[in-house]
Amino acid sequence: MSNSKEGWLKIKKQDQSKWHRRFCIIDWDKSVLFIASKSDTRYRDWIKLLPNIIINDLEYSFTNESNNNNNNHNLFNNTIEILANNGTSIHYLQAETKKDYDSWLLALKQTAYSRVGG
Repeated sequence: MSNSKEGWLKIKKQDQSKWHRRFCIIDWDKSVLFIASKSDTRYRDWIKLLPNIIINDLEYSFTNESNNNNNNHNLFNNTIEILANNGTSIHYLQAETKKDYDSWLLALKQTAYSRVGG
């Protein structure tokens, strides 16, 4: 794989209540984010990073419950939202640090959008 990024992220789909720690790999050539439960296993899920997906920066977003429950205060801290399939599939990716968050956000956007128009 030329031009790839890999590492651990917490992943949550819109219909899940819990975050799951997963090993993620962006394959630039295939425009895919692969998701596995361990770094040395086959991927369990993937997200096709096409120009028609929406990648949102949720770094400073909070939920309605944040006022009532301190545990949810930073629910979307360092979190990226990916809307695929015309918004019917939503994935949340959460990095442990701001630095990791920034590098994942950049890599995802470059992979999805850099081929647009050319």
